[in-house]
Amino acid sequence: MTETVRYVARTAASILYAAGLVPVIGGFVFGLLDLVLVWLERLRAPTLSGHLRHCAILYVLLGTLVVILIPTYENWAAHGVSLGYGLAMTAFFAVGYAISMDATILALQRRRFDHISLGGVT
Repeated sequence: MTETVRYVARTAASILYAAGLVPVIGGFVFGLLDLVLVWLERLRAPTLSGHLRHCAILYVLLGTLVVILIPTYENWAAHGVSLGYGLAMTAFFAVGYAISMDATILALQRRRFDHISLGGVT
């Protein structure tokens, strides 16, 4: 049973993390969601591949936003900032925040694992 939960968590991690982008709520739950995913996946020694698995959809979204925002900036700037551009910028920063939050939590988990494996006390 526990292996099934772990497998489902590993498979759904990217989707769950991307779903946390709900405005307002997402900013509060990224850290908690990440800690729950690390716990469900039983990541003892988080690695770069774990971070990339969590944030795969977010990286695709970030790249898409960059491709959209950079070429259209001059057009939108010439006609004043539109609501669409503002929403795209908000999404860009929210995605960047989510990615950095995941990287930070996994780095702290890795540091904790290294400390414990070297004989430190939890």
